[in-house]
This record gives sequence, structure tokens and C-alpha cells, in this order.
Amino acid sequence: TAKYVDENGNPIADDVVSSGNVGDPYSTTQKDVPGYTFKEVQGNPTGSFTDQDQTVTYVYTKDPVAG
Repeated sequence: TAKYVDENGNPIADDVVSSGNVGDPYSTTQKDVPGYTFKEVQGNPTGSFTDQDQTVTYVYTKDPVAG
């Protein structure tokens, strides 16, 4: 599961759930989220499916509002 959250852990885009056979490779992608700037990824963006759920979290910072 790829999650897209702000620095407070609030979801800012829909999760992307991938599934496959154990041992199959997977990859997740960074999304462009309007109003946010990508900061960091937590977890392995690519790897192989295991028998455990794996979560990759993409963290974004909210852009300052131009006033």
C-alpha cells in the first residue's frame, strides 16, 4: 500500500494498493499533489511482495499560501 500524507500524517491523496504473488517485484510512485511539495518517502518504494502487508508512505509539506 502506498500512502500519501502531510507532515501531520493526514491523507492528502488516495492510497494506491498493489497486490501480487510472493516474490514478485513491486514499485510505488510518487504523486504530484497540488498545493504540496514532496518531502520524503518512508519504507521501500520498490521491492518484492512478501506474505506480510507492506506500506510505503510518501510525506509532503503543505505549500505556503500566497496571500
